Amino acid sequence: METGIRREALGGINGVGNPPPADARAWPGVLGPTSPRDGADSLPAAMDQMRATLEAQARVMSVLGPGVSLREVATVFAAEARRLFDDSHALVAVGGADGALELAALCSDELTEAGLVAMARARNLTWPLGAPAGFATLEPSTVFGGALVHVSSDLQSPEAPHGPAFRALRDLGMRSTVCVFVGPPEAPLGVVTAASRQPGRFSPADARHLATLAYPVGVAAAYCEGERRTEQHSALLESMNRVLGRLGAGGTADHLAAAFLAECRALFGCERAAVHMVEADGVTFSRLAVDSEVDLGGGAPINADTPRPVATPARTPTLIEDLRLTGKDGPEYDTLAAANLLSGLEVPLTVRERQLGSVSLWGTGVNRFNQRDIETLLTLTRPFALALERANALRSLAESELNYRSLVAQAEEMIFLFDGATLQILDANQYTERALGYTRDELLSLTVDQITNADVDDVRTHVLTTIQQGELHIADREYVRKDGSLLDVDIVASPVTYGGRQAVLALVRDVSERKSLQAQLIQGQKMESLGLMAGSLAHDFNNLLTTILGFAGLLKRSSNMDLDERENLGLIEDAARRAADLTGRLLAFSRGGLVRFGPVDLRTVIEDTLHLAGPSLHSGLEVTTTLPSGGVKVEGDASQIQQALLNIILNAKDAMPEGGRIAVTLKTSGASATVTIADNGPGMSEETRRRIFEPFYTTKPIGSGTGLGMAITYGIIRGHHGDILVESAPGAGTTFTIALPLLTAAGTPGPGSSFNPGDGNLILVVDDDDMVRRTTSATLAELGYNVVEAPGGAMAVQVVKARPDRFSAVLLDLVMPGMTGSETFHALTAVRPGLPVIVCTGYAADAHIDTDVQRRIAGFVQKPFTAERLARALAEAGVLPSRR
Repeated sequence: METGIRREALGGINGVGNPPPADARAWPGVLGPTSPRDGADSLPAAMDQMRATLEAQARVMSVLGPGVSLREVATVFAAEARRLFDDSHALVAVGGADGALELAALCSDELTEAGLVAMARARNLTWPLGAPAGFATLEPSTVFGGALVHVSSDLQSPEAPHGPAFRALRDLGMRSTVCVFVGPPEAPLGVVTAASRQPGRFSPADARHLATLAYPVGVAAAYCEGERRTEQHSALLESMNRVLGRLGAGGTADHLAAAFLAECRALFGCERAAVHMVEADGVTFSRLAVDSEVDLGGGAPINADTPRPVATPARTPTLIEDLRLTGKDGPEYDTLAAANLLSGLEVPLTVRERQLGSVSLWGTGVNRFNQRDIETLLTLTRPFALALERANALRSLAESELNYRSLVAQAEEMIFLFDGATLQILDANQYTERALGYTRDELLSLTVDQITNADVDDVRTHVLTTIQQGELHIADREYVRKDGSLLDVDIVASPVTYGGRQAVLALVRDVSERKSLQAQLIQGQKMESLGLMAGSLAHDFNNLLTTILGFAGLLKRSSNMDLDERENLGLIEDAARRAADLTGRLLAFSRGGLVRFGPVDLRTVIEDTLHLAGPSLHSGLEVTTTLPSGGVKVEGDASQIQQALLNIILNAKDAMPEGGRIAVTLKTSGASATVTIADNGPGMSEETRRRIFEPFYTTKPIGSGTGLGMAITYGIIRGHHGDILVESAPGAGTTFTIALPLLTAAGTPGPGSSFNPGDGNLILVVDDDDMVRRTTSATLAELGYNVVEAPGGAMAVQVVKARPDRFSAVLLDLVMPGMTGSETFHALTAVRPGLPVIVCTGYAADAHIDTDVQRRIAGFVQKPFTAERLARALAEAGVLPSRR
């Protein structure tokens, strides 16, 4: 196609690219009368004018034919238009190519084509047809056959457009213009413009005639555009075939990149092309290949910040019209700009949404590339990215084949191959041999079902599923060692081709240790849940038993009771005490029961325990001790720890009625003290070992045990912030290991608190249970104390604040809604330091009160309590009855 002057913008046309006001009808002369001639036209004159327009159009259309160029049609059109308008003016026809305007024809008495071109060059005037500006924003006019039109009455008026092209026309002395787009309104192919030195020269009628006359120009422009696109498409297909052919030949990544860049430079006519790959660190690019006429030097990695961060790779291509105007900086861009490589394309190399790298093309000058170039490059980079990935995969495969044997041999998992049809083991690593206890020759003589603790039909079903699905995960299976023992494993099986036959690759992990740890965790969680439940039940029962024992005692001491009634009340008290003993055992399992913390020497505790157990140990037992020379101190309750050790020793004695050995060892390690009690008795099954600490679980005959001894031991050790473990197996004896935190200097309790009952004569009872408050108050009243009740911590604090000197002691429940026992204690002692506070609880105290508060309280009273225990606790705190 003859296109005249390529990429040279016409000053007289560029102005139409300037956007009109939001309402185009506000422009003077736009689609409305601009000349007195409009109103004066008579119907005959209009018909003559239209006849002349149609005749002129016919002469222009007569030029159309095969092989005609846009310039030929535009030249005839320009001459006919001047004849039609019959005025001293310039008429220019332009056609669009590659999104920019180019001069197609000019007919004027005063302007020359060379002059217009020189003006366009001097002022660098361009106007891309595809830009969303100018007349492309106007609605098509049905009056003018759907064409986009614009009429400007006076370029020198304030309301006239101010774009560079309109200014150029004004500088040339033009006063009025009429412009008509040719081609589809949604995608115009060109524009024809008539300009006149006379203001108001053109009317809407002129625009209609110009639009009618311009129709053949649009036909020619569409034809030429189609021919041009066909030629471009053919050239693109030829280039793609060459590129695909070179990529299909294979080779290393750098050879593929070099061939690809050579084709790109030939296709796009650029001076430089480069391929950069994302490094494994995800932070830098490295140059894979470059093809350039300009030597920029260097091949070192480029930081991701220059040209762009890899962390947020571009998923869309980048068109750079002028590198100097993009704001891009960095050594690579600076070097490109210095070499006048200002036009660029950057396209990411992406495979399945993963960026491998990028391709960049650079040309000298500005505006060398357009959107169509981006689409073409994208079309080429897709197969190129796949070829690069394939080349890298082949290289990685070659490397992996070299490393396969060493990696498999060194793996700390069982890895072996077996035939999918016969199940014969074909290959195995050394770890498989060690784990199963076979030599290599022995292992290769077996089938996989012989090492699997499963039916052969199940094995074949799993093999078939693996081959059909591509992979199979099997958990919680068992393999059989050579010695017959079982091994817990997880299996991942994948189908592979080995020696030309279908095989299965099995990756097998020994999970015996993991399953053991899981079992311990589940056991610990179960014991914790049982402890919480036991503690909650014991608390509720203790509150009830407190009421029963309290009122039973009051009734028993009443003078109105006869002997039989007192005996009946005595029976009620005995039953309540037995129930209290049971709840006490539950509390001991829950959190160790009632613990009064203090320094405890474990060496002394062990010696006292063995001395206490001596009479119960028969002569067939041999007890040995290994104790350090110095003391080993922990913080806790000596009697409770003694009870825990005694339970273990007596259980060992019961397990060895015919005699045996018991070894007790004490040592320190780091911040812990460890007590080990080992016997050589018959040991325990795994089921018994897992359940040994459960309450009410016993292996003794009915009537020989309650099943609470070891549960209490567990609770005591946990209540002392320690751990207890048991190791045992049938015929291998049993070993209990107890770890307790050593007493630190910071944890050593200081001098005892100094309690000051003061001059008051009131006892404050704080408990959320109404029945417990009534029982406690009645018991205290009988003992000679004056009592005030509070249902919660907040009320107790307010009562003490009102008269802090009136109270000689506080009986405080630990677990209450709202303020807890610890919070209430701190609030009360803040109001009155030194006020004796006695904790009265149905829970294990250690579970609900911190160690600091335990050291500062005046005493503990475990629910249910009797009047005697309550009186003793108050006396130990120095609080005497106010009434005798």
